[in-house]
Amino acid sequence: MTARAVSIRKIIISGAIAAFVGIIALVFYNFLAPEPLAPSGAGNPVDFDLLDPAYTNARLGFTLNPPKGWTIDESGQLGTFAVFVPKNPDENNILTSLTVIVEPAEFLEDYVRETRIRLPEILEDFTPLENRRVSLGASEGHLIGGSFVFNGLPVRTLRLITTKNNRGYDITATALTSAWAGQRAAIEAALLTFRP
Repeated sequence: MTARAVSIRKIIISGAIAAFVGIIALVFYNFLAPEPLAPSGAGNPVDFDLLDPAYTNARLGFTLNPPKGWTIDESGQLGTFAVFVPKNPDENNILTSLTVIVEPAEFLEDYVRETRIRLPEILEDFTPLENRRVSLGASEGHLIGGSFVFNGLPVRTLRLITTKNNRGYDITATALTSAWAGQRAAIEAALLTFRP
């Protein structure tokens, strides 16, 4: 084989290797890469009537815009730091609430993993239905959704998990499964306003 044929063969082999690496990179990027962060406003129509200005808890370092007209309980019962509930509950929203729990936690991924392990232990018949990262302005968060049974009633939940300054924030929304479809978008919009 001549020197020119060897050079051409090397070029062809190098090109084939580069194409193969490119295809692998494309497959990884499109199918195997971690789910990108959803922007904080993604999927949140602006017509949700959320509290403005936001509820602020300076002592624990967070803000949140719950749905307008919901009441806020800061009594600390059941280990929560704030509970938001509809002002006029009826049979469709008797279990609808947003609760905020603050506990020691250093790293987001560890806190998310611990929460995912804990949920089946504390919620009857818990079934995970959602698990994704989200952006909370300058911070990252994680949404964990699922269903469970409470006193024989089917319930849906969506939890926002985030950390900052060695604090773990667990903001949990719940509603009866029968009411979830009508409340989910507004609940998620409220959760995504959380800022540690």
